[in-house]
Amino acid sequence: MVEVKLFFPLSRMANKRSTGLETFSEGLAPDETLRSLLARLAARYEGLSDVFDATSGDLHPSVLVVLNDRVMTYPHNLDIKLRDKDSLGLLPEFAGG
Repeated sequence: MVEVKLFFPLSRMANKRSTGLETFSEGLAPDETLRSLLARLAARYEGLSDVFDATSGDLHPSVLVVLNDRVMTYPHNLDIKLRDKDSLGLLPEFAGG
């Protein structure tokens, strides 16, 4: 199982009523990669197709990927294999000052 965290407004793509963080567990297929997991989530949650292109298999550069508390730099290595008990966070790009 992988723990998936979607931060607002990405969380709203999985749950229309979400106003913050959506956290859920997702089972892993054998040899599951980050790309295949994102493709499965984008197929399930229509709104995620706005940030993950199933045709090209690419994630929009404005999405920050945090895998096991480490930020992945762009371009994201989506072919990394996932393991049981991994933690995945998807955050929208943000700016502040």
